[in-house]
Amino acid sequence: MDLKDLKTQRLLNDAVRAGMSVVRNSQGGLIDNPEIKDDKTLVTTTDRLSEEKIVSIIRQEFPNIRIVREEGAESGDSEIGLLIDPLDGTRAFASGLATSTVIIGVYDFVKKQVVGCVIGEAATGRVRSAFEGDRTFFMSPMDSSHVWDGPLDEQSTVFLDVSHGFSRKGRQILTDEHVARLFGRLNGKMKLAIPGSNGLIQSLVANGGQRAAGSITTAIGGPWDVCGVKLVLNAGGSARAFSTQWRNSGCALTEQDPLDVMGYDILICGNSTQTVKTLVNELIQCIF
Repeated sequence: MDLKDLKTQRLLNDAVRAGMSVVRNSQGGLIDNPEIKDDKTLVTTTDRLSEEKIVSIIRQEFPNIRIVREEGAESGDSEIGLLIDPLDGTRAFASGLATSTVIIGVYDFVKKQVVGCVIGEAATGRVRSAFEGDRTFFMSPMDSSHVWDGPLDEQSTVFLDVSHGFSRKGRQILTDEHVARLFGRLNGKMKLAIPGSNGLIQSLVANGGQRAAGSITTAIGGPWDVCGVKLVLNAGGSARAFSTQWRNSGCALTEQDPLDVMGYDILICGNSTQTVKTLVNELIQCIF
């Protein structure tokens, strides 16, 4: 897969748009009896239909490419593969909100880094994408192409995805007490928003919207959830990531490469290194 090839980029954008169309057709209404998965996240029929549509489009052009997807089995064998979330923000979607996104990340299994990403908002039709080897940040018309250039303060916005009780690999990433402390520490120092989609909060930080300063994600259901870090970095932003390990003495954090989306539990993005540093320090203070 040549990410510099405009044909490849258009294919990935087309696949995301196809998934967005499936999501949009069901968006805005209550979803009866969504299934609860092992990590306590939800899955609906729309998740599966969107995924089937996306995969079918990609397989027509790349029949053997490695695909790791949220709702289906991993398939294919290639050094460059795709990470697919056909409906990011299923809980918000099932509640009738229109904040869900569709995500395709391009992952280099040799370099162990995400090298491309396309995120689409079903409700607005906006599609944002970024690819390795080209610093240009491709987005829909009327969007910004760079992160916001202001400071983190009480009037700037930080987006959160810190679902209470969220578990991964059989363990809770942050305790309910940690989450409560985090809200307490951040409240008043900045404006907080919880849209309910990881893909959305990362793309909003990358988009450089009005005082969109950063995001904190501690609810990573799979590597596709944090592929938007590529958008943030290509837009001139900053990011840090951590894996967690619970011991008798408490929770230990180990810093990881934020582009190696396969291996960490927490992602913090920001419009600057200083914003990210401040958010990391706040998180550390709530844990230790």
